[in-house]
Amino acid sequence: MNYQDRIFESIEARKEAIRKAENARKEKPTNADLKETIKIFDDFGIEMQISDIPDLSSAYELEKWRVKRITEYLDSRSSR
Repeated sequence: MNYQDRIFESIEARKEAIRKAENARKEKPTNADLKETIKIFDDFGIEMQISDIPDLSSAYELEKWRVKRITEYLDSRSSR
């Protein structure tokens, strides 16, 4: 296999990895996503349970919700 073929294979592999990640972001959040959310919130000192997380349609929506909640929390802490 020559250098050009290896570069092409590397690019194709990266494209496929990006495609998989984008598709995963469009799917409904998994239990692992919800547990990760709890861990992230815990790292910020925010008490949260899985039942507190709204039923969101995609992992992307969950990511946006996380950022919004953390931002609100940090803003409320800085205004004290």
